[in-house]
This record gives sequence, C-alpha cells and structure tokens, in this order.
Amino acid sequence: MIKCGFQARQKGYRYLREAVWIACQEPDVLISVTKRLYPEVAKRFNTTDKQVERAIRNAIETAWSNGEPETLKAFFEEIYGDGTIRPTNTEVIEKMVGFFRSTKNSKD
Repeated sequence: MIKCGFQARQKGYRYLREAVWIACQEPDVLISVTKRLYPEVAKRFNTTDKQVERAIRNAIETAWSNGEPETLKAFFEEIYGDGTIRPTNTEVIEKMVGFFRSTKNSKD
C-alpha cells in the first residue's frame, strides 16, 4: 500500500487496511460495503461509518495525487485508465482483497 502512495499516518490508511483485512476474512461484506463493512471498521476504531468512508476516500485521493503513476498503473491496471479519475473506495478495497488472496493462494 505504501508503494502505491498511501500514507500510513492518515486515518484512512488504517481504516482501509482494516477494511481489506475484514473483507479477506469475510468476502461477503463486499456485497454491501456501506451497510456492513464501514460500520464494522467504525466499531473497531470507535468512530462512525461516515468518517470511515470519508477518511478512506481521502487516503485514496492522496495516493492518487501523490503516488508514483507507474506503480498505480501497474497495480490498478484496468481501473487506472489515464490516471485522471480516481477509483472508488469499493474498487480499491476489492482490488486489494483480490491481490492478497492471489498472493496467499500462490504460497499454498
């Protein structure tokens, strides 16, 4: 995540990392990110689901603005396009979950 431009000091980074971890453990939460995933992350950090969504969005915007374009393009492939439109929170979470699942499966 750091290589893509995400900054560990941001709350959104921590929320995003937790959201990816939860979604790796329970893939069905990706069906309803706003109703299931954000509230679960919010509960773990003692905050609101709205703050979780906003902080993750901010972390993605920061990474998209300040990250290395070639790294972002390599990781986000089809989502990246020409780099002018940032992906949604759900697209980023799904992409990261897919990456970690494929990495785990290749080690098995």
